[in-house]
Amino acid sequence: MSLGYAHFNVKAQLFYDNMDFFTNKYDVMERWASEVVSEGTTNYEDPLQRVLHEFSLLTQTKLQNPQRRQNRHIVLLTDGVPTEGDLLVEREREKARELGVTVHAVFIGSESTRYPQALEFISAETSGSQFRAIPRGDHLEVVSHTAGSKSAAEKISEGRVRSANRIGVLAGYGSTSPGYVTLGAVKSTRD
Repeated sequence: MSLGYAHFNVKAQLFYDNMDFFTNKYDVMERWASEVVSEGTTNYEDPLQRVLHEFSLLTQTKLQNPQRRQNRHIVLLTDGVPTEGDLLVEREREKARELGVTVHAVFIGSESTRYPQALEFISAETSGSQFRAIPRGDHLEVVSHTAGSKSAAEKISEGRVRSANRIGVLAGYGSTSPGYVTLGAVKSTRD
């Protein structure tokens, strides 16, 4: 499986292995993720737009086989509610559907924090999953999220926090800042 990694707050920073956004060098991606620092406002539009563009480049070259179109995923991991850009990411939702990219959302926050509507929309419209990662002292409890639900749903897993300020969940890792957000793009290949 090839992965792509982007880190974002108000602007996205995409990481490239030579000239390739998608790579299978997981150790390099882990190093990138451990070195980023994030603070400021949150913008979902810029990272989604840029990562979806990387998928569109694959469509033009490597992914002409229709079976491969089914294995395109983005894992959007954030602890922020969007305050910059298109707050509902309407164009990016359409582009993800057009490219056949499934967007899974993981929101890090307590049960009392409202789950961002943009995450509910994009994951529902692309047949993605929705999760909430709840900080519980030295670990995270990950629960499934259903749009519009008031209470935490079924507990999916618990993971230890690597340190107080760095959390690893699904395809992305956090930064050395407690206010991090990451986006991981995943594509599956069978070569």
